[in-house]
Amino acid sequence: MSKINICFITDDNYAMPTCIAASSIQQLATKNTCYDCYILCRNVKPQKKEKFTQLDNEHFKIILIDLDEKYDFSKYHIDGIPATSTSICKFFIPTILDKLNHVIYLDGDIIVKKDLTELYSTNLNGNYIGAVKDNNGLDHKDMLGPNYSYINSGVLLMDLAAMRQDGISEKLFDYRKNGYNKLMDQDTFNYVLKDHILHLPFKYNTQMNALSRIFENKSDYTLKRIKRYWNLQPTDTITSIISNSYILHYATAKPWKYYDGYGNDLWLHYYLMSPYRNDNIERTSRYIQEISKSTTFNVGKKIITPITASKKLIKNIKNKERIRFLANFK
Repeated sequence: MSKINICFITDDNYAMPTCIAASSIQQLATKNTCYDCYILCRNVKPQKKEKFTQLDNEHFKIILIDLDEKYDFSKYHIDGIPATSTSICKFFIPTILDKLNHVIYLDGDIIVKKDLTELYSTNLNGNYIGAVKDNNGLDHKDMLGPNYSYINSGVLLMDLAAMRQDGISEKLFDYRKNGYNKLMDQDTFNYVLKDHILHLPFKYNTQMNALSRIFENKSDYTLKRIKRYWNLQPTDTITSIISNSYILHYATAKPWKYYDGYGNDLWLHYYLMSPYRNDNIERTSRYIQEISKSTTFNVGKKIITPITASKKLIKNIKNKERIRFLANFK
C-alpha cells in the first residue's frame, strides 16, 4: 500500500470549501492507497473541525493541527486579494510537519478528480517544490526575468527535508516581510525559489479562471494561446483538458459563492457528496455582479435614475390629483 501525504491550511472562513476539497480526495482512496491528510487550522470552530473528522476512514486519515499564536499573520493582509494572510503559513509547512519528507500542499479552492499517486511520485530532481505555471505568468516577467515562468502556489509538491536543511522557511518569510508582494504567498515562492522549481503539467493545477476567459471572449485568452503557454497537445479541446485534469483550481470565481462560474456545477457535485451536503448554501450570479461593476452599467444607472425618479414623482402627482377629483363626487 502506498501512502500519500496531503496538507491543507484553513481558517474558519475557508473551512467549508477546504472540507469539500478533502472530501473529493477521500472519495478516490482505494485499498492500494492511503492518504494522510493534515489540516492546519487557524481559529476553526469545533463544529467545522467535526466535519473534517467525518472524512476519516481506513484509507483516508484526517490529522487536525491547531496553529498557535506565532502563526498569526493577520497584519500582513493585502486588501483586494482573495487569499487570506493564513496562507503565509505555507512557508512553515516544513517545520510544522517536521516528521515528513514530502507532501502535496493544496489550497482549499480545488477539487481532486483522480488519484494523486502519480503526482506524489514525481521526481523533483533536486528542486524544493514542483508547481504549475500561473495563468498570469506573462505579467510577471519584470519581477523574475525573461528566463523564468511565474508559478501558481495553490498546488505544491514539496521536498520538506531539503527545505528544512537549507532554512527555506525563514528565507520565504523574510522576503514576505521585506520584498515585493502582490499575491500574498505566491510572489514570495516565485522570487525566492525561482531557481529551484520543477514545472509540472497543467493537469495538476487546471486553473478554471484561464478556461473561463475563453468563454468570456477575453482578447488575450484563446484556446490556442492556453495550449501553447501550458504545453498542451495541439489536438486538446476544453473538454479533453478538463477530462484529463487531476486537480481543478477555482482561482477566482469561487464555486461556493457563485453558481455560474465555469465548472462550478462540478464543484457542487462534490459538495453534495461531502459532510456539508445537508447544509444550506447561498450562491449568487458572478455574471450579474460583474455587469453591475461595469462602467456602462453605472453610467446608464446615473442616466436612468433621475428619469425613474421623475416618472415616480409625476405618478404621485397624478394620483393626488385623481384623489382630489374623486373627492368632489362624495
